[in-house]
Amino acid sequence: MVVPHMTKCYGDSQDPPEEGIPMCTLRNFPNLIEHCIEWGRESFNSIFVARVQDAENFIKNPDMFLANLRQNTTSAGAVDSLKEVVNIIGLKENANFEMCMQVSRNYFDKYFNHSVNDLLGMFPADAKTKEGNLFWSGPKRCPDPVDFHVDDAEHFQFVWSCANLIAFNLKIDQVRDKAAAKAFAAKTTAAPYNRQKILVETPEEAKEREARNEPPPTVAASGDDEENLMKLMTELKGKINDSM
Repeated sequence: MVVPHMTKCYGDSQDPPEEGIPMCTLRNFPNLIEHCIEWGRESFNSIFVARVQDAENFIKNPDMFLANLRQNTTSAGAVDSLKEVVNIIGLKENANFEMCMQVSRNYFDKYFNHSVNDLLGMFPADAKTKEGNLFWSGPKRCPDPVDFHVDDAEHFQFVWSCANLIAFNLKIDQVRDKAAAKAFAAKTTAAPYNRQKILVETPEEAKEREARNEPPPTVAASGDDEENLMKLMTELKGKINDSM
């Protein structure tokens, strides 16, 4: 019941803030369907929106783009962003659907094989905590790396959809015919797996850190990162100048 001038109106009350999903859970320890949905949404935005915008911003003003990167991320993060810009510009220079399909295959291997192997390299299936308990227990589910098989319907649907979205962003003709797309997918090759050193924070560690009001851990910058950053900048500026 609402009584004018006596009871609170609906706008006076506020719903409690929704709890966000910790990034460590999304990236390495998903265990609910909500986690998978949010991971998919974030990955979609990263591949098909943010990276394309990064390439456009770089082409417009390379030095300003780098300055903004330095403010918002580490040297290692800036290197990763510039590598993606290099890939996008390279794709546009050699525009064809076959390359779009190969890039989508690379994403499949990265997300469902290589990153899983990196995680298992740190925490094998039989790993134990410092208390002697199995690490992969409770909400933490031990993942299995997935090898790509073109005849697996889900594997093929992933690379086909991904390739068409990449083609759309680059204004390359998409392939809507399933048989033709499958022929392209069958020609893709797997990049060799090279184990990467990754920084992993468990959900338990994240809670303890947040209780101390500390920022998330970051990978320390190295001299190599700065050198690679400048090499990529020079390479990209050369590509842009050649295309003009």
